[in-house]
Amino acid sequence: MILETMLQSLRDRTHVLNKDAMLIAESNSAQSWAWNRLVTSNDNILKTDDFEATLAATTHSYNLATAVSSTLTLVAVKWLGVKLTGDTKFLPVIFIDSSDDRFISKDQDSTATTHPIYAAMENFNQVRFAPGLPSGAIVRCDYIYGPLDLDLNSNVTPDLPYLVHDASLDKATAQVFTTLDDDRAGYWEMQALSKLLSASNAINRQQYQQQPRTRSSRRRHVWGI
Repeated sequence: MILETMLQSLRDRTHVLNKDAMLIAESNSAQSWAWNRLVTSNDNILKTDDFEATLAATTHSYNLATAVSSTLTLVAVKWLGVKLTGDTKFLPVIFIDSSDDRFISKDQDSTATTHPIYAAMENFNQVRFAPGLPSGAIVRCDYIYGPLDLDLNSNVTPDLPYLVHDASLDKATAQVFTTLDDDRAGYWEMQALSKLLSASNAINRQQYQQQPRTRSSRRRHVWGI
């Protein structure tokens, strides 16, 4: 469902006309509501793999959010690894608190030449490496990002799966009715919750991981013992 379709549905339901900016704001708020609920049960819905960056200078503190994207909002890091000169594969960093004695000790060393490399997230979007990474080191990151705001000029298609669109529309409808002090807000709120639950169940049934398999036992049963 594209933004224009959502706006027309909101106009038809609420009879709020000539206030598209307000309707778009409520649509984005509803999208955030849906995302915040979905991500707790399935954080792979909006995920980017294999971001790589080669460092041009020795680096201790690295603005990961700016590096991975100029438009997407970094929500969480799924995996972060480093390939030093001479490494054949990326090796994962070890995340620990920056106040940990091991981190403080490594943070005072010269730039990394071997693993392990410690890392600590700071201010939600920056990572500090201990010891620092040398020029030429390659950083690889898999990360979760938040949905982009909907906009008639630049982003009319929601990032969230189509299964969630009806729930978001109903939530936006409820929010508009709430601003109007209209008692129909409660009905649309319940519709949004019900549809989001159904959408979440459907999304979580997709093949995000291998199903567990069992192997038949080869042990011999001896009866009567």
